[in-house]
Amino acid sequence: MNYLKFFTSLLIVASTVFSLNRVASAQDVPRYIYLGDNEGMPVLFDTESQSGTTYKIYIGNGKKMTEITLQASCNESRLFIINYALYGVDNNRLKLVSQDTKVEEVEFNPKTILGAPMVAVCKKIGASGW
Repeated sequence: MNYLKFFTSLLIVASTVFSLNRVASAQDVPRYIYLGDNEGMPVLFDTESQSGTTYKIYIGNGKKMTEITLQASCNESRLFIINYALYGVDNNRLKLVSQDTKVEEVEFNPKTILGAPMVAVCKKIGASGW
């Protein structure tokens, strides 16, 4: 399956988007939630990637895909990128092109592509104040 077909499939799944203000549960939230576009490329939140306060988003980028792993600090309203991976297509398979595991804090804003999923993540774990 080539990259564009793969990403189109993800967008079809994400077309049944539920509000991120709902608490995610396996019964009523699709695996991929469409968050918007980044320079015309789709951005998806992978709800099944969540482990505690860690989650992943994917950004399409032509024939490449970026995977960003984020760590939320719900009690402090802080957000960190803990892994950045770029995948390309090789023989119709995704192949890791580069990876950066340097931890970088990003400003938490619930209205941004990186911050919006944090609201659902913090609610799902029952963090106070969310």
